[in-house]
Amino acid sequence: MIEQLIEEVKSYKPTVNSWRNNFNSKEYQAASKLNKLLFGISLNRRKNCNCVDDLLLLIYSKTINQKIETMNSNFRLKPNAMIMLHGIDAVTNDNLTDEIAINILKKYPSHSVTFEKLPTNWRELVTGKETKAKTETVTTNDVTIVEEKKQTFVKKKRK
Repeated sequence: MIEQLIEEVKSYKPTVNSWRNNFNSKEYQAASKLNKLLFGISLNRRKNCNCVDDLLLLIYSKTINQKIETMNSNFRLKPNAMIMLHGIDAVTNDNLTDEIAINILKKYPSHSVTFEKLPTNWRELVTGKETKAKTETVTTNDVTIVEEKKQTFVKKKRK
């Protein structure tokens, strides 16, 4: 959805001077909606505001791909949380991607408490090991129910 909106706003660039101050135009409305999705606020309704130019500059830059990847991430840190580790830049929700989160959790699984949102299979993603299925059988009223429960087995090395 966001990718389609980006392409739509990009198509309006040639006529930006005709709609930048027309706050009711479909072009301005689409640009404002995109700005709200990306940054949580609509475009400024001030004449000759540079916010339209800033938005257009962003959607034509390489930064937009990271922004989209961050928005679509399956991982989310707790509010105001920051992870600072040796060898990587400080990580916040603004630059957190699935790849970054998995790399952090591979090296430091204890950081899982810093996350507000983790996929249910995060241990599998981090270890690269498939989960083993454990079958549980329950019999009630002559009906047998077989339920699979996935568990991840991680062997710890003893010193």
